[in-house]
Amino acid sequence: MKPYAIKPRLIKLLILLLWIVLFFFWRVGAYTAPMIGEDGHPADIFLHQPKGPDYLQIARIDGVPIYFHPEHPAGEYEILRATGNLFSLFINHELLTEFELTVFLRWSYSLFQVFIFLLLISLILLQGDLLSPRNVISLIGILVFTITPFSVITSTNLQVDGSVGAFAVGTVGLSLFAFFKTKLPPVFKYGLVLISTFIVGLGKNEWNVALLATLVVCFSYTFLLKLYYHRQVRIEFALLCTLMVGAVLGNIFVYLLDPLNYLGGFDVISRIHSASKITGVFDFLILVLKRSWMILPHLILCVIFLINLGRNISQWHIAVIFLFVYGLFLTGGFFLTQWARFPRYYAPAFMALLFSIVLQFQIQPNIINRKLVGLSFAALLLISFVYIIQTFNLSLYLMDLKERNLGVAVTIEEKEAMSLPAIKPPCIVVTGIAEALHEDFDYIANSLGRHDIETLADKYGRELCE
Repeated sequence: MKPYAIKPRLIKLLILLLWIVLFFFWRVGAYTAPMIGEDGHPADIFLHQPKGPDYLQIARIDGVPIYFHPEHPAGEYEILRATGNLFSLFINHELLTEFELTVFLRWSYSLFQVFIFLLLISLILLQGDLLSPRNVISLIGILVFTITPFSVITSTNLQVDGSVGAFAVGTVGLSLFAFFKTKLPPVFKYGLVLISTFIVGLGKNEWNVALLATLVVCFSYTFLLKLYYHRQVRIEFALLCTLMVGAVLGNIFVYLLDPLNYLGGFDVISRIHSASKITGVFDFLILVLKRSWMILPHLILCVIFLINLGRNISQWHIAVIFLFVYGLFLTGGFFLTQWARFPRYYAPAFMALLFSIVLQFQIQPNIINRKLVGLSFAALLLISFVYIIQTFNLSLYLMDLKERNLGVAVTIEEKEAMSLPAIKPPCIVVTGIAEALHEDFDYIANSLGRHDIETLADKYGRELCE
């Protein structure tokens, strides 16, 4: 084989390896961050695979774990159970120290996003000329945005949103990329799209409500193209119908699997709405200031998207619009509530918006002139500089999270007292499950309300440590 025939393949392989190295290197500090509070719930599901509908460990009394239903669709937890079960075939977590277990868990959770981005980068590298503006800017964009503090935090959080949520929305982006940028047979393309929204259908009700709203907007856009611009929209209509059918099938499946948690998810949405009354402009501004750093990547992605969108509505691509609108609904739906005060809630939206600009560059290269490409490069370089500065705030954020843990501190002496097998402890500790997961003392999770904590303690005839 001629040497020059190998060179492009080596370059593509080096690009993949470079991204992998940077992705994991940028997360070294986050991997070692100790588990806190509710991190313990997904960690326990991953390690011990409790069966539904009671997936969440809320206490350990007399050495026996007590579980409760999470009031979120079971699909996301079953994905975590299956993944944890797969990893258990290769690694015995019982032999790991607490530090090693934390690193292993955070690394494992980050693989949900690694899988999506590796496939996306691979698909881009298969798109003809490697040095074309659309490929270069797409690869730089992925590199820059996946090493931002937001991405680092959400990908290593032991939470559903940054793992299963990002994975589910990412599969939608990948299926749309494959639909318009590969030569797969149509039956496979539609099949991938169907499977992707089926996976979303297994997840949180919020993701599916946002998906439904997005479909309404995109169907309206399709009818606009047909009625006012007289465009043939057969493919667009078929694609949207496939997206909808996949989501409907996913929702039906997860409801039949576990109706208690599926319906409970809508109760959670209702409680979030009732607890999120913004009383005035001042409260709204305070909310924006507190959360602006969480959605900074989203805002920049929106700016890049709108800069390159073009003014001709009839030329907007349905896949690009779908992902962008979906990202907006996912962002706004959480941002305007008092509930979503952690960055993990915005991870699925980040994935949708990032895929929207990548697909914009890949599917609609004709709307990108040299000036806009140059402006996008400048924006990405500016973003890189801003995020380098923000990276220094990552450790501060993790320390702040630790301080906000509301659990009662457990000293070494208390742990030793609680661990004595022959003596029933005089009181039970209220702390985060993450702090108790790798220990053997009795506890009640501080994620419960005070009334529920006292009720549970009374049920088992135990006093709370004050």
